[in-house]
Amino acid sequence: MKNLIEKLGAEATACNVTLIFNTHRTSPDNQQDSIQYKNLMKEAVQKVKTNCEKPRAEAIEKTLLTLADDLDHNRNADSMLVFVNENFHDLVRLDIPVEDRAIVDRTFAVRDLVKAMHHQQSFYALVLSRDSARVLKAVPGDEIAELEGNFPIENDTLYVDNKLKSSMAGKSEHMIEEFFNRVDKEMQEVLKNEALPIVVCTEERNYHHYMNVTDKKEAIAGHLNKNRMDYTAYEVVKEARKVLSTYLDRKNADRLSELNEAQGKNMLESDLNQVWLAIHEGKGKTVFVAEGFHQPGKLNGTNIEVSENGESNGPDAVADLVDEIITAQIKHGGDVVFADPEAMNGFKGLALVTRY
Repeated sequence: MKNLIEKLGAEATACNVTLIFNTHRTSPDNQQDSIQYKNLMKEAVQKVKTNCEKPRAEAIEKTLLTLADDLDHNRNADSMLVFVNENFHDLVRLDIPVEDRAIVDRTFAVRDLVKAMHHQQSFYALVLSRDSARVLKAVPGDEIAELEGNFPIENDTLYVDNKLKSSMAGKSEHMIEEFFNRVDKEMQEVLKNEALPIVVCTEERNYHHYMNVTDKKEAIAGHLNKNRMDYTAYEVVKEARKVLSTYLDRKNADRLSELNEAQGKNMLESDLNQVWLAIHEGKGKTVFVAEGFHQPGKLNGTNIEVSENGESNGPDAVADLVDEIITAQIKHGGDVVFADPEAMNGFKGLALVTRY
């Protein structure tokens, strides 16, 4: 995702179209997606004809029309972003909801890509029962790999061969934890190769037993209840992603304490001009943005002019200053956190924690 953001920065020209819209994974609902694309395309073409030079506008319109026929909506995820200018076009499907809109600006809109970087993290789904364990590795999109080598593991010695012992009070639970401890040892080997958060998919009682024996509780992102050994990989990952999303939201919310800490150390900027200047001086550590916060205005060099009426016109007009700030922050190696709007009320929707 970061590579795409860098590519969009390099490919941007004076007139860039970004179409952002929610989509549907299955038929017949995904038939609506073609209609929504065309509606946003018409809106973008009108803006391009008004604000861009004629040769650029004609080239962009031609590409958008071609894409209208070529897009395969049977491959859709939860949302889609389409990027077009006179020399370049690309698209990405995301697993997060978005705000439908058509943007024509001096840069491509990357806010939702940055948000997806936080919410589309790769993870492991540990599918666990008292008889066996398997591990799925899920990456952004629909790509899923079933790990081999360390897994799957069958409980063929500690459980099945000891049925008589397990009939004794207290023995069964102890033997289950022995099996789960064996599973966890193999899981730790997997983490050594690539450390990713783990969603444990199992019954409630098994989850508690596993948490009793795991060596790295901090690696556990959450619990997906129910025995899912007979579910397909896609079915497991689809539900596990929801658990992961809650985990990532919680991590983001926990980071809000950084704002108060930075404010106490005089390492916080909330004036957009000061934020813009600090980022370009390499001082920007973390930008905190309220979900859904947009700010049109004008940008001329290092000077930002906020539009009070929600509109911005003229040669220096920018559809969304927030997108410009996010793009610059990523380019300069900084971090971006999307926060609950109420938590950002005291900062007028955006604040920058500086490095010094």
